[in-house]
Amino acid sequence: MKRRYWVISPNVLNDGNTTHWLERSKSENKVFVGYDKDAIHGEKFKNKLSNGDCVIIAQGAKDNRNLFLAGLITSQRDYDEEGEVYFRNVDYYMDKNDFKDNNIRLNSNNAYKESNNPGTIYELKYENSFDKSVMDKINSLIKLKKEKKQCKTK
Repeated sequence: MKRRYWVISPNVLNDGNTTHWLERSKSENKVFVGYDKDAIHGEKFKNKLSNGDCVIIAQGAKDNRNLFLAGLITSQRDYDEEGEVYFRNVDYYMDKNDFKDNNIRLNSNNAYKESNNPGTIYELKYENSFDKSVMDKINSLIKLKKEKKQCKTK
């Protein structure tokens, strides 16, 4: 089964606390999503994402995107009582500098235009050449970083 790639906004409502959620994501190795139980993105976060899938934390729409972190999901969905949000654990392998250094960008051509006005979460598609290019670059970089990490532990 192919790895799936999900783009998740740290704060799609942009109420000024994006930095807080990004800092928590990085320091705790988690991706956070707040939602009501009947929200469609909550259903995706709960039932569609799987261990081993890649999550890309990004924010923005059309050609104005900021990419922050990317990594592989390592847990089922859980609930953070304090923040009143759901989360999954993630091994992060990429940050803003990695995206920039490797020319990895999302734009209005990604996700069959679903990302023109993205919500909290959307999936990149292998059938879309723009998505596939992003997925290939991320996959290669994650593989390289995993190998380096394994060499350091030996």
